[in-house]
Amino acid sequence: MIVATTMLHSVTLAAPPPEPEAKRAVDVVSRVLYRLNSRLDTLSHFTAIFRHDSSAEQYHIRQYSEALIHELQHGTEMVRGEARGGLSRQDVSQLGDKIEVLRNNCTALTVCLLGKRAEFEKRDMCDEVRGRMDMVKYEARGLIGELIDRWPQEMRWHAEAIATAVSGPLSEVEKAYAVGKVC
Repeated sequence: MIVATTMLHSVTLAAPPPEPEAKRAVDVVSRVLYRLNSRLDTLSHFTAIFRHDSSAEQYHIRQYSEALIHELQHGTEMVRGEARGGLSRQDVSQLGDKIEVLRNNCTALTVCLLGKRAEFEKRDMCDEVRGRMDMVKYEARGLIGELIDRWPQEMRWHAEAIATAVSGPLSEVEKAYAVGKVC
């Protein structure tokens, strides 16, 4: 609050509200991370069925899962912190980097999980895991247009970079589907 004193009276002025465009941009990015977090956190539950296996492959699945959740938590905390004052160019660049790491981890985790076809078939989980991963991609891509539309004009290129990081093709998974190597 700012207090301005004159000879006649004092006037209390409220601090200016944050730029509405910046606030909306933060809201949209937050929703992207929130939806990814909710989907991938649920997906990570499936890695628990392998946690008692000491083989190298199961160790890597656990590593991917833990790294994925760590990146999601860090990115979400960063966006929430910036929601109080808007996003700077550096903040947005860092957020884009985090989402790119998230996407790479998501790809690796998916390849590992879907590569365990026999294990999932025994538990009738194969279709469910694949469906959840498809939903992650669908929901993330569905928010990209809104993200770009709401971003302040001078930061539009940052929004496009984030959109590319979030919605880029999960090429390894899609190739696996195409050749029938996964369920």
